Amino acid sequence: MANPRPYDFVSFDAPGKAAEVETARRFDADDLAAARAEGLAEGRRLAMESIAADEAAALEKIAGALDATVGAALGEVERARADLISLSRAFVEEFCCAIARERDIDAAEDMLRRLTQNSEDRRAAHLFVAARRFERIAPHIEDLIDARRLADFVSIEPDAALEPGECRLEWRGGELRRSRREIEAAVSQIFDSLSHTRTEPQ
Repeated sequence: MANPRPYDFVSFDAPGKAAEVETARRFDADDLAAARAEGLAEGRRLAMESIAADEAAALEKIAGALDATVGAALGEVERARADLISLSRAFVEEFCCAIARERDIDAAEDMLRRLTQNSEDRRAAHLFVAARRFERIAPHIEDLIDARRLADFVSIEPDAALEPGECRLEWRGGELRRSRREIEAAVSQIFDSLSHTRTEPQ
């Protein structure tokens, strides 16, 4: 059996233990200065982040506007290029046809030269020229025929279907033509090759 413990009588006259009171922290000037500096740094950081975000959004908007402007400009350049090529083609075609009209005798001479260079066959050949120019150019072409000693198998004849500047040389098994159609085909070949060519930016 446990020994009995004497009862601990508390003296009501004895002073009680003082309640522990937590003392509030006090801040001095250095603490306030440090807090102020920290607040300024955080505010500056947040401000810079906001400015950077605004600048990024503004730059993205500018980039989009520049892309649209460049695209529109390139489209205008392509349209202008196509118009210029089309206009140049029409001009060159008319220019070449005008030269052909003035040099129909040269065209006839070229055909006669090609005939004799590419064949020694002296079978009958007929050189047709525009009927409207026949009386004017026939004597000159006959002189060419005589000078090349072709009179025994080459004759010159008018053709109402030919325009001034056009001519046609026919012989059995072949022919040579110089008409607006051939001129346009030659010009088109040149300009079609240009239409597929693109100048690379430097």
